[in-house]
Amino acid sequence: MMNNSPTSSNYQVTNNELPLLETLVWEPLSSRYVLVNLWLNIILYSVLFAASIGFRWLPPFENLTGYLSVATAIFAFLIPAMTTWGFMSDKKKRFSLREQDISFSSGIFVHRLVTQPMLRVQHVELTRGPIERKAGLASLQVFSAGGSSHTFTIPGLPVEKAKQIRQFILSHGDLTQHDK
Repeated sequence: MMNNSPTSSNYQVTNNELPLLETLVWEPLSSRYVLVNLWLNIILYSVLFAASIGFRWLPPFENLTGYLSVATAIFAFLIPAMTTWGFMSDKKKRFSLREQDISFSSGIFVHRLVTQPMLRVQHVELTRGPIERKAGLASLQVFSAGGSSHTFTIPGLPVEKAKQIRQFILSHGDLTQHDK
């Protein structure tokens, strides 16, 4: 079935006419999010490190002190490496909101860029775990029409900003026509 309405078109787009990703205005995640994740990583890896040391003196593990020494050495290396990796990864996460779409970018070595047209957004969820609530942060999950799981999550947004973005997406003209 062909659509012959005067508003539809299918013109050829040349390479010179393609929009450039460099023109997107990217917003970083909240610095509180990066700091909270850094502290959570430090605490988690420190507990694992302390546990690997503490297991040496428990009777069931006395015969495994050689293996526990290796585990402790591995944790001693992994704690700063994984904490640094998480910190750098969080600093690379960013988003861009435009009139017709929303984009999320992440990744250090493998860069991931997801763009969701507003026309294809089925619904948006604002989630806040206990640590996010304490830090005044929220995550925004964007769900695509036709998909069973979310397209992407923008973590580490200040609550008010997350609410504003959610409302902007939900009040988008084409979405409100779908809901009626």
